[in-house]
Amino acid sequence: MKLSLGRGRLLPLAILVVAVFTASLLVLVGLGILVIPTAPKPTLRVLGGDIWIAQGSTSHGGGWFGPSYLNITTPADGYPLNVTVGGSFGVSVTLDNFDTVSHTVYSASVNSPFRITGTFPTLPFPVSAGTDSGVFRFTVAVPDSAGAALWLNLTVNALTP
Repeated sequence: MKLSLGRGRLLPLAILVVAVFTASLLVLVGLGILVIPTAPKPTLRVLGGDIWIAQGSTSHGGGWFGPSYLNITTPADGYPLNVTVGGSFGVSVTLDNFDTVSHTVYSASVNSPFRITGTFPTLPFPVSAGTDSGVFRFTVAVPDSAGAALWLNLTVNALTP
Protein backbone atom coordinates (compact mmCIF):
# COMPACT_ATOMS: atom_id res chain seq x y z
CA MET A 1 0.00 0.00 0.00
CA LYS A 2 1.42 3.31 -1.02
CA LEU A 3 0.75 6.47 1.04
CA SER A 4 0.25 9.43 -1.20
CA LEU A 5 0.13 13.03 -0.05
CA GLY A 6 -1.26 15.09 -2.81
CA ARG A 7 -1.29 18.82 -2.93
CA GLY A 8 -4.72 18.86 -1.38
CA ARG A 9 -3.45 17.11 1.77
CA LEU A 10 0.04 18.63 1.99
CA LEU A 11 -1.06 22.22 2.58
CA PRO A 12 -3.39 21.48 5.54
CA LEU A 13 -0.70 19.20 7.05
CA ALA A 14 1.93 21.98 6.76
CA ILE A 15 -0.45 24.48 8.38
CA LEU A 16 -1.12 22.03 11.22
CA VAL A 17 2.62 21.46 11.81
CA VAL A 18 3.31 25.24 11.89
CA ALA A 19 0.35 25.81 14.26
CA VAL A 20 1.49 23.07 16.67
CA PHE A 21 5.07 24.41 16.60
CA THR A 22 3.90 27.99 17.26
CA ALA A 23 1.57 26.91 20.06
CA SER A 24 4.39 24.90 21.66
CA LEU A 25 6.70 27.93 21.61
CA LEU A 26 4.01 30.14 23.16
CA VAL A 27 3.42 27.62 25.94
CA LEU A 28 7.16 27.39 26.67
CA VAL A 29 7.44 31.19 26.81
CA GLY A 30 4.34 31.43 29.01
CA LEU A 31 5.77 28.90 31.47
CA GLY A 32 9.07 30.77 31.60
CA ILE A 33 11.01 27.82 30.20
CA LEU A 34 11.90 29.61 27.01
CA VAL A 35 13.01 33.17 27.77
CA ILE A 36 13.19 35.85 25.15
CA PRO A 37 16.43 37.77 25.76
CA THR A 38 16.16 41.47 26.49
CA ALA A 39 18.75 44.19 26.47
CA PRO A 40 20.15 44.98 29.92
CA LYS A 41 18.60 48.06 31.49
CA PRO A 42 20.89 51.09 31.57
CA THR A 43 22.41 52.10 34.90
CA LEU A 44 23.97 55.07 36.57
CA ARG A 45 26.66 55.03 39.24
CA VAL A 46 26.28 56.51 42.72
CA LEU A 47 29.89 57.17 43.73
CA GLY A 48 29.16 57.75 47.41
CA GLY A 49 27.70 60.44 49.54
CA ASP A 50 27.67 62.78 52.48
CA ILE A 51 25.09 62.71 55.24
CA TRP A 52 24.50 65.98 57.08
CA ILE A 53 22.53 66.00 60.33
CA ALA A 54 20.94 69.35 61.19
CA GLN A 55 20.83 69.19 64.99
CA GLY A 56 21.47 71.08 68.19
CA SER A 57 24.06 70.48 70.90
CA THR A 58 23.91 68.68 74.23
CA SER A 59 24.94 70.43 77.46
CA HIS A 60 28.38 68.88 76.91
CA GLY A 61 28.76 70.53 73.50
CA GLY A 62 28.38 67.48 71.27
CA GLY A 63 25.58 66.97 68.75
CA TRP A 64 22.34 65.40 69.96
CA PHE A 65 23.00 62.48 67.62
CA GLY A 66 26.80 62.64 67.61
CA PRO A 67 28.75 64.00 64.62
CA SER A 68 26.82 66.23 62.22
CA TYR A 69 28.65 64.82 59.19
CA LEU A 70 29.06 61.27 57.91
CA ASN A 71 30.78 60.19 54.71
CA ILE A 72 29.63 57.05 52.88
CA THR A 73 32.07 56.16 50.12
CA THR A 74 33.72 52.86 50.92
CA PRO A 75 32.91 49.36 49.68
CA ALA A 76 31.92 48.56 53.29
CA ASP A 77 29.25 51.26 52.91
CA GLY A 78 28.15 49.66 49.62
CA TYR A 79 29.66 52.28 47.29
CA PRO A 80 30.17 52.83 44.47
CA LEU A 81 26.73 51.55 43.61
CA ASN A 82 25.22 50.85 40.18
CA VAL A 83 21.48 51.54 40.06
CA THR A 84 19.07 50.95 37.19
CA VAL A 85 17.99 54.33 35.80
CA GLY A 86 14.63 55.37 37.22
CA GLY A 87 15.12 52.90 40.09
CA SER A 88 15.89 53.47 43.74
CA PHE A 89 18.24 52.42 46.52
CA GLY A 90 18.29 52.63 50.31
CA VAL A 91 20.46 54.70 52.62
CA SER A 92 20.56 53.72 56.29
CA VAL A 93 21.54 56.02 59.15
CA THR A 94 21.70 55.01 62.81
CA LEU A 95 20.93 57.85 65.21
CA ASP A 96 21.74 57.55 68.91
CA ASN A 97 20.32 60.32 71.08
CA PHE A 98 23.13 61.40 73.42
CA ASP A 99 21.03 64.14 75.01
CA THR A 100 18.93 64.01 78.18
CA VAL A 101 15.72 64.99 76.35
CA SER A 102 13.85 63.56 73.38
CA HIS A 103 14.50 65.03 69.90
CA THR A 104 12.51 64.55 66.72
CA VAL A 105 13.75 63.88 63.21
CA TYR A 106 11.37 66.04 61.16
CA SER A 107 12.44 65.63 57.57
CA ALA A 108 15.11 64.55 55.13
CA SER A 109 16.18 65.90 51.76
CA VAL A 110 18.62 65.01 48.99
CA ASN A 111 20.38 66.94 46.26
CA SER A 112 18.95 67.08 42.75
CA PRO A 113 18.55 64.98 40.60
CA PHE A 114 17.89 62.49 43.44
CA ARG A 115 14.65 62.49 45.40
CA ILE A 116 13.43 60.76 48.56
CA THR A 117 10.47 58.48 47.93
CA GLY A 118 10.09 56.98 51.39
CA THR A 119 11.38 56.80 54.95
CA PHE A 120 11.25 54.19 57.65
CA PRO A 121 10.16 54.95 60.21
CA THR A 122 7.77 57.55 58.83
CA LEU A 123 8.83 61.12 59.63
CA PRO A 124 8.47 63.03 61.88
CA PHE A 125 9.84 60.50 64.35
CA PRO A 126 10.81 61.17 67.99
CA VAL A 127 14.06 59.71 69.31
CA SER A 128 13.91 59.16 73.06
CA ALA A 129 16.56 60.63 75.35
CA GLY A 130 19.65 58.51 75.87
CA THR A 131 18.54 55.70 73.57
CA ASP A 132 19.55 54.12 70.32
CA SER A 133 16.80 54.83 67.82
CA GLY A 134 17.83 52.01 65.58
CA VAL A 135 18.18 52.48 61.88
CA PHE A 136 16.49 55.15 59.78
CA ARG A 137 16.12 54.02 56.18
CA PHE A 138 15.67 56.50 53.37
CA THR A 139 14.59 55.30 49.92
CA VAL A 140 16.25 57.45 47.27
CA ALA A 141 15.08 57.48 43.64
CA VAL A 142 17.61 58.03 40.86
CA PRO A 143 17.01 59.93 37.63
CA ASP A 144 16.91 58.57 34.08
CA SER A 145 20.53 59.59 33.39
CA ALA A 146 22.14 56.45 31.96
CA GLY A 147 25.90 56.35 32.40
CA ALA A 148 25.97 59.26 34.85
CA ALA A 149 28.24 59.19 37.92
CA LEU A 150 26.58 61.08 40.75
CA TRP A 151 27.31 62.09 44.36
CA LEU A 152 24.55 61.93 46.98
CA ASN A 153 24.07 64.60 49.66
CA LEU A 154 21.46 63.58 52.26
CA THR A 155 20.37 66.05 54.93
CA VAL A 156 18.54 64.76 58.00
CA ASN A 157 16.71 67.60 59.79
CA ALA A 158 16.18 67.36 63.55
CA LEU A 159 15.73 71.09 64.11
CA THR A 160 12.28 72.54 64.71
CA PRO A 161 10.67 73.13 61.31
